[in-house]
Amino acid sequence: MKVVSINPGPSVTNEKQISFDTDPPLTREVFDMYSLMVGRGNMFTLQNGLLTTSNINIDPRYLAQAAETLTEAERQIENAKAKAIQAREDFLKGLSEKTGIPLPATKPSAS
Repeated sequence: MKVVSINPGPSVTNEKQISFDTDPPLTREVFDMYSLMVGRGNMFTLQNGLLTTSNINIDPRYLAQAAETLTEAERQIENAKAKAIQAREDFLKGLSEKTGIPLPATKPSAS
């Protein structure tokens, strides 16, 4: 994830805080994972999909570090989702083999 720009909106960047746009846009899921990884040293909040800090004299190195940690948070979430999908597919395959009932050729909707 990259920190791409300062969001110029007066309600999100002003004398009391700075908000940054990210690419891809920051989600609650990624921010929560980031917060767990960073712990008590987290100086950012998530505000309207923006990475926000009340430290208006932020060191650019800290922004780079935050971007790296956000990228790692994204990676961990993607890996966990891929593992969950694989576990589900393995479970269904096992059921199919055990019962002798085939799985459909296309993936069913979640009905």
